[in-house]
Amino acid sequence: MNFDPVFQWPKPVQRPHPPIYVGGGGDSAFRRIAAVGDAWLANSGSPRSCARRWSGCARWPAAMCR
Repeated sequence: MNFDPVFQWPKPVQRPHPPIYVGGGGDSAFRRIAAVGDAWLANSGSPRSCARRWSGCARWPAAMCR
């Protein structure tokens, strides 16, 4: 099978790639967010508990974040 050149339009908007969402609530999930993630996908808990958990990340050393 042979195809002529194929093109896709419109091109993706995200540069350099789509955002990487990381889900989870444990320490290892937050380490992954700091290392490679763009956002946290909070999958459980009240808004207050999620805010408390996220604000605790401010104590991480800058070396953990990309």
